[in-house]
This record gives sequence, C-alpha cells and structure tokens, in this order.
Amino acid sequence: MRARYILLIFFALVGLAASIWMTQSHFRLATTGFEEKSFCNVSEFIDCDTALASRYSKIGTIPTSELGVLYYVMLIFGFLLAWASETWRRATLSFLLAAAVFSIFYSVVMA
Repeated sequence: MRARYILLIFFALVGLAASIWMTQSHFRLATTGFEEKSFCNVSEFIDCDTALASRYSKIGTIPTSELGVLYYVMLIFGFLLAWASETWRRATLSFLLAAAVFSIFYSVVMA
C-alpha cells in the first residue's frame, strides 16, 4: 500500500511541476508575446504557446494552469491524508476520485 501512495504522490508532483511551468509560460507569453518559443512547441498540432494564447486558457481572469496548481496541491495533501489516517482514508480517496473525474470531464470538454 505504501508504494501506491508514493507513486500517486510522485505523479501528482509531476503534474504540479507541469502546472507551475505552464503558469510561468502563460505570464511570459502575456508579457513578451511569441518572441521565444517554449520547448513544447513541437509542431502545429503540439504547441503549448498556441494553447496558452487561446481564449480557453483562462476562466475569467484566472489562468487554467493556476487551477491546475491548486488541483495538484489538493491531490498531494489528500494522498498524504489518506496514507496517514485510516479514519479519513475512504472519504478522502472518494473525494479525490470525484475531483479526478471532474478534471477529466473538464479537459475533454475544453479539448
């Protein structure tokens, strides 16, 4: 069981790092424009800069990548709580499952 939580926390940390990087790229793109290309600008189909400049990159004035940062922080703390407390384990994992289903649904709708 311990290995599962470590793996889940590892993947949440990877997602957190990606969200932080995308947030930084969003603000860089907002200030400098398309002067420098990001490393994930691979082709016309795979292009983070175009995604960050689209109208779908924000909800109101909040970049969706910032919401990703909050989501992955919530996942990390949730996994740590579920790992540490048998009392809260079932409720916490159920909540995290619901949050994951919602985030997948949101991603599919926005794609």
